[in-house]
Amino acid sequence: MAVSAGRGLSRRHLLGLLAAGGVVFTGGGLFTPRAGAAVPVPQRVVTLGGPVSEIAEALIGPARIVGVDTTTTTPATLADKPRTGYLRQLAAEGVLSLRPDLILAQHDAGPPEVLAQVRAAGVRVEQLPPAVDGTGLIATIHRCGAALGATAAADALAARMTADLLALPGSGTGGRSVLFLLIGHSTPMAAGGQTPIDGLISMAGARNAFAGQTGWKPVSAEALLPLNPDVLLVSDQALKQTGGIAGLQAMPLLAGSAAVRRGRVLTVEASLLQGLGPRTPAAARDLADRLAEIPA
Repeated sequence: MAVSAGRGLSRRHLLGLLAAGGVVFTGGGLFTPRAGAAVPVPQRVVTLGGPVSEIAEALIGPARIVGVDTTTTTPATLADKPRTGYLRQLAAEGVLSLRPDLILAQHDAGPPEVLAQVRAAGVRVEQLPPAVDGTGLIATIHRCGAALGATAAADALAARMTADLLALPGSGTGGRSVLFLLIGHSTPMAAGGQTPIDGLISMAGARNAFAGQTGWKPVSAEALLPLNPDVLLVSDQALKQTGGIAGLQAMPLLAGSAAVRRGRVLTVEASLLQGLGPRTPAAARDLADRLAEIPA
């Protein structure tokens, strides 16, 4: 029976967080959704960041969401919503033109001065700390529920996510080492610890070959050699852009990778790279199933 839903996350910890209603310690202090003064239930919500948009839509549906950023690609119910622009290159005028009464934003939305302008215009802005493991995902759901006036829906979604996380196979993939590379840009980047991809790999019962580093780091061919992962993980978009596995095998960066030479390359949907959200448990199970099919 699986007892882990992410690095450092035990069944007792996860269930305790769920029972507590998502108490979170952030840089701004202790946040308890059900405590404090009541705020009006927002009727015009702008969501910034794909995972935030997915959680918000799951809690309140699409009707009250009046705008999203361009990183929001799912669910389909938000496809026709007005776009504010790219997550990190917002303009105050564009956001305010949607007449929101709440901006629900991913932690890295910005620039900060633009969000400050929006706050100065009297609009409530809630920025969420990054969710990089199961604990963070459950906490984010509760915090979104509190901001949206949808605590009951958040409790239900958190309970479902908790059950899904606890049902993941744990070490069923044999603890294979996996390296995620962000390629297709000027400098390839590897996903270290404290990233959503690190959390996804851990949830799938595998080991992040780059977990000794924190965050995203540029890598060279020389730096990749000693990592020697069992499996290379890339986004589906990157694999297509590089010409499939044959394209990866032709890259000098990966010439020394035994995993690439043997075709042991798996993909993850590009939209899942932004952060953890309602689709994370299913994505982790899918990754675990595909890892289990790779010969030891």
